[in-house]
Parts: sequence; C-alpha cells; structure tokens
Amino acid sequence: MTDDAERDIEDICRHVAAYDAIDRAAHILANLERTCRKLSIFPDRGNVPKELARIGISDYREIHWKPCRIVYRIDGRRVLIYCVLDGRRDIRTLLQHRLLR
Repeated sequence: MTDDAERDIEDICRHVAAYDAIDRAAHILANLERTCRKLSIFPDRGNVPKELARIGISDYREIHWKPCRIVYRIDGRRVLIYCVLDGRRDIRTLLQHRLLR
C-alpha cells in the first residue's frame, strides 16, 4: 500500500469519526483493510476504472467497498494499492492527478 493510499484511508476514517461515529469509522477501516488483503488472493478480480479506460490507460484496476473505490496495479506477484477514494468525489481528476504525475 502506498503512503497516499494509507493517507486516503486515514482521511476517510477521520472524516467519518468526526461527522458520524467512531464505531462507524472503525467498521469502515476494518472492511477496507479486509478488502485490500483479499487482493493478494484474487488480484485479477477488479476491473479497469472507466475514467482511465477512456483515456487508454489499462495498467490499473479497481475494486469497490461502497462508497469507496480501491485503485491498484498488479506488479508481478505484488499488488500495489495506489488510492482509496470516496466514489462520490470527482474520481477522474483525482486519478489523473494521483496516477499520472
């Protein structure tokens, strides 16, 4: 998991804890971590994010734990998680900024 992805999860949980409940934030954290761990078993299960496919980039995949989108790339036997984003945000701009810099 990249530092950016870890920060994404921290930000999501911090936001939920502040505006909803700490228990809800803990639930989200546990589920995001479990979803990310499952990628080591089934890395091909995700699909290419449509925002990236539209511009011809197919190196990245995504899986969902709604409303979050986990964006990753398979590198040999490793899975690199680049982003954990709230799917209700402007994902196209976030992906282009984060992955194409």
